[in-house]
Amino acid sequence: MGARCRKLTAAKRFFTALRTQSIKTLYAMFSDVEGAKTITISTPVYWFPSSLLVAKEQLIVSSLKCPQCGSQALEIVTQSVLPPKTSKYPIGGDQFICKCNNCGYQLTVNIVFREPEPTESALSDFDFVYDSLLNAYSSSMIPNYFNFITTLSVILQDFRNNDPEDLYKILDKILNDLSLLLASLEAKSDQVTSNKLKLLSLLISELPEDDFKYIINRSSGKIRHFLQLLRVRA
Repeated sequence: MGARCRKLTAAKRFFTALRTQSIKTLYAMFSDVEGAKTITISTPVYWFPSSLLVAKEQLIVSSLKCPQCGSQALEIVTQSVLPPKTSKYPIGGDQFICKCNNCGYQLTVNIVFREPEPTESALSDFDFVYDSLLNAYSSSMIPNYFNFITTLSVILQDFRNNDPEDLYKILDKILNDLSLLLASLEAKSDQVTSNKLKLLSLLISELPEDDFKYIINRSSGKIRHFLQLLRVRA
């Protein structure tokens, strides 16, 4: 009885967090919900279709831990769409059937679409996706530069078409991160920082002309020269 109460308490904390807490908090709290066979997470949709939403869904699912053994070894076996609940979106969300490669446990993850709350923004979702991808790819011995650039380029195109005002905030963020990485690398060289610098440099070099000019115009002399040289070589 005590164990059952602990599970119910953990589940209650998790579903409360769905409405109030960050993605990272959800991951941490979900690991406490032992024995769960289905988990439902709601996520705001800012426009549809959305490459930002697709990337966010993949990151959410890949970051979940197995409720049975606690390992982060869930693999997506099948994916299907959920029926629409409103006429705003053609589908109601996505369903992922996952299997743990460690213990074989099967988990169903339902990601349900909803309208954004006033405090939510597409920019926050971008920050989550961007930071997660940058950290993941830079941690590899040989980063997959093509996948990183392709994924973020498509997302930036989404912002260009649907939210151009936030696009410039994103470009400022990328330039600021590049500047910080250059300064960090000059102080102390390490592989992860070097990989991040290469990933962002290549991403900037592949931007459309107007976006690239925006970054160049806001760059310092040293960074401007570095990016212009990289653009020519690309």
